[in-house]
Amino acid sequence: MVLNVFEQFYSAEMTANGRPRHAALVMLISDSEEGRIRYEAAVTFFPYDDPEDFAVSYDAYFSKVLYDEPGKRSKKRETELLLDFRRIIDEMAERPENSPNFADNGTLWTPGKVFWDKPLRPARGDHELPPLSEENKAAGGDNEPVEADAAAESGRLSDNKEKIGMGRKNFGAKPLSIPQPVWIIATYDENGVPDAMNAAWGGISEENEVSVCLSVGHKTCKNFEKTGAFTISMADAEHIAGCDYVGISSGNQTPDKFARAGFTATKSAFVNAPVINELAVCLECRVKEFSHETCILKGEIVNVSVSDLALTEGKVDLAKVKPVCFDPFNNAYHVIGEKVGDAFGAGKALL
Repeated sequence: MVLNVFEQFYSAEMTANGRPRHAALVMLISDSEEGRIRYEAAVTFFPYDDPEDFAVSYDAYFSKVLYDEPGKRSKKRETELLLDFRRIIDEMAERPENSPNFADNGTLWTPGKVFWDKPLRPARGDHELPPLSEENKAAGGDNEPVEADAAAESGRLSDNKEKIGMGRKNFGAKPLSIPQPVWIIATYDENGVPDAMNAAWGGISEENEVSVCLSVGHKTCKNFEKTGAFTISMADAEHIAGCDYVGISSGNQTPDKFARAGFTATKSAFVNAPVINELAVCLECRVKEFSHETCILKGEIVNVSVSDLALTEGKVDLAKVKPVCFDPFNNAYHVIGEKVGDAFGAGKALL
């Protein structure tokens, strides 16, 4: 079972793939399975263009295995690992060429720096970093495994609670429904320039309503709050690179993000928002409400349009659309396609 025993956001500096980064998420990660425990230090630098936007990207991600031995989680071991944690993170950040996403193709990379005295949010997990002046002091605590009851309360279970029933593995309280949609939400800015982002936390909430969870700092949110409209296109296999790109690139920093993704747009005849020509299925929506507190966007579905290229005898042909879904367990996209039964019909045999 993988979990972050410590994580915290800090102010930071780095340029990766030619893009400045102003924040970093640092993590001490534990991975326990079949009587073995592994600890890893990790840091990822992300744009943080807006004080409310903590959308983390992983194209400037660094990690190092600190411990990999038989055993279980231990308070003392985790405390000891955190004593030297800042130095390890600093060393990784100073050598950007060690990132698995480093591209030696002329794009600018500069060494990273985490400002440890400038946390952006409180620490989360079972630990906090020791004060800067006490990092080299001896670790306290004991060698006892982390208590299962306390871990369970925060959505984590110790190794002896990891499996329930007949071989079921407990992943804790996490947003891991499967499959999840891959929605490409498109908007116009005040100058009529199209923008798009990738969203997975959404669904149909009423007969003609969609609900989506979006961080307030996204350029998309700023746009639809001005125009009152947006479209949702279904990502497909043919354009998966562009669909993924708009999820890891920020419109706040890359004005031509839409074009870089390989997308072109036609203005909707129903709302003030772009229809992405390359994606076959599109919901054209009017903003009903958007809460900055809950980050929930509700939109009225005004029209659904489908490209002629995705139709067979006037009906939507899934084999032509080739829509994709998101697998959050493995951070992967999969094509949807094979029919296994008729809705509202397959179950009649059991009536």
